[in-house]
Amino acid sequence: MGNAVDHLPHGLRLLLRHRRTVSGALALASLLLGVAGWVAGGAALQNWAVGLGMDEERGALLGALLVTAVGAAVAALATGRTGAPRAGAILAFAGVEIGPFLVRGTRVTTTPGLSAHLTLWGWFVQPVGMILLAAAAISLGAAGGVLARRDLAVLVRLVRRRNAARAALPVVAVLVYVGAGAGAVALQDGPVSALYGYSQAALRPPDRVSPLTTTSPAPTFGPPAPDPASIPGDTVVAAPGRVSSMPTLVRRGPVQTPAAPSPHRPGVSTIDTLWIDGRQVNVYVPALYDTSPDRALPVLYFLHGYPGNAGQWVGSGAQLPGVLDQLIASGQMPPVIAVQPDGNGQAFSDAEWGDDARGDHVERWLTTRVLPEIDGRYRTLGARYRGIAGLSAGGFGAVNIALHHPDLFRWAGSYSGYFTARADIFHGLAAANSPDQTAATLPVDQRMPLFVGVGDTDREYVDANHRFAGQLAGMGWTSLRSLVVGGGHGWEAWRAEMVDSLRWLGTLWGTAPGVPPAAPSASPPASVGASPAPSTATTRSPVQAGAR
Repeated sequence: MGNAVDHLPHGLRLLLRHRRTVSGALALASLLLGVAGWVAGGAALQNWAVGLGMDEERGALLGALLVTAVGAAVAALATGRTGAPRAGAILAFAGVEIGPFLVRGTRVTTTPGLSAHLTLWGWFVQPVGMILLAAAAISLGAAGGVLARRDLAVLVRLVRRRNAARAALPVVAVLVYVGAGAGAVALQDGPVSALYGYSQAALRPPDRVSPLTTTSPAPTFGPPAPDPASIPGDTVVAAPGRVSSMPTLVRRGPVQTPAAPSPHRPGVSTIDTLWIDGRQVNVYVPALYDTSPDRALPVLYFLHGYPGNAGQWVGSGAQLPGVLDQLIASGQMPPVIAVQPDGNGQAFSDAEWGDDARGDHVERWLTTRVLPEIDGRYRTLGARYRGIAGLSAGGFGAVNIALHHPDLFRWAGSYSGYFTARADIFHGLAAANSPDQTAATLPVDQRMPLFVGVGDTDREYVDANHRFAGQLAGMGWTSLRSLVVGGGHGWEAWRAEMVDSLRWLGTLWGTAPGVPPAAPSASPPASVGASPAPSTATTRSPVQAGAR
């Protein structure tokens, strides 16, 4: 080898003899390119991703992946080498995403009003998962399919020749396995979401606060909530029980497995999975539904954002089953059936939960197919106790659908949503699907309570939320709660908004809607000359068949 090198040109001999120095220089150049790209365009890429419907955590992750992959590609293109540029780009990714992510994780405030436990495993596997995502993106940028083929050949030779590498292979395989799932969670819900778990196992009295939880109240504005009895709408009790023979029910499984039942562990809630016209619909069923077969329950519909699906509410971002378990068990809201439909369009996935001009009719599917299916399968209380809420694009969809159908929904909530329809989706139907235009046309007697929430650092939608809330307050909306919480366009804010809206809903509906009050106990005759005690009994109208 030495004789062959001596016959090469002087510059090439120096390059081969000092390849370690060259590799280090290339790695440093790739690292600097990645960091410079993030400084120059990272914020713009994050805002672009948020504009597409992603939360800020996923936007930051996507931006870091893109700029470091481009940095590796530029270094590889200039030098013809791939190993050192990839190493430098991964180091750049660790600097612009992993480090800030861990810092953000220590500053996350757990959702006020809920009990949370620290998930130490998430602090390890989330960085591993993101590094794996970065390695894949950077490898594609640096060499594409040719590089992947060559790396695979190198790995095979290494495992065949070295016992140490062979022994380490199972460890690497385990890391790849758990990291792949963590990487999927990071893209779906944002990596911070996996650091804390909300479940009934973490339940504690509401007055106890996590060390990371802020106790300062969030600012609110708008008129106070009305008396629940003043909310219009009929009450209907549908089928006496679940129709278990219907073929669309494909799975029923526990949300979690608590210890032996006790006053603080009332049972096990479940998730039903239905398929309605080819779309998935998840249904949270509280434990009380099966333990009180003579009782009908309110129904809440939760609409996911874009990109998203029905599973977005069950995953580590929302953790909706655990949130509902805690709020119901602590008496902050009534037991409810929570429906999570898949609102992705069939012609185009981003249908904005509407009947758009491109052939998707998600709103019609939800109101004419899903609602009758749920009311026919479960014991429900009808329109008076039916609500709809959503996050981001789902928040837009929830308010838009509620304003279109005040006879079907008597409460609506938007978590960091927006209120002007996108012209590229609705075209000539945009005005009719813009809540900031249609709210004023709704008769006063049809107005339902509306919740409008947003994060204080949500650069994309905070102004739109303030404008819409101010517009509603200006027209004297019957019942409005507008909330600003800490956080941006992501689950830290969405979950806090969701919890506050559900607690507010509990004050509107009470803890046992549709349940007649107990008969007043007989009292002994009043003595002569004594003033009669004031009656505490309340009167409710009997259950009657009403709107769907």
